[in-house]
Amino acid sequence: MSGALPCAIDFGGAGIMTDEKRRAAIKALIVKRTAANMASPAAARAALIEEGIYTKDGELRATFGGPDEKATRAA
Repeated sequence: MSGALPCAIDFGGAGIMTDEKRRAAIKALIVKRTAANMASPAAARAALIEEGIYTKDGELRATFGGPDEKATRAA
């Protein structure tokens, strides 16, 4: 790591970020993404589908409490 501290990360040559700066940058990105995902019902739905929580058909995935896909398939 060429002398850099293990807790410091260089993001794309922007210089070394301390843990505190990295956490602040991550929090800012989370706030930005949350605002974009909650901009409208359509944006929220698209985000849930993109994240794999809902299927494209609007069904909750079994992993998140939806119906078990194996149990609902015809034999």
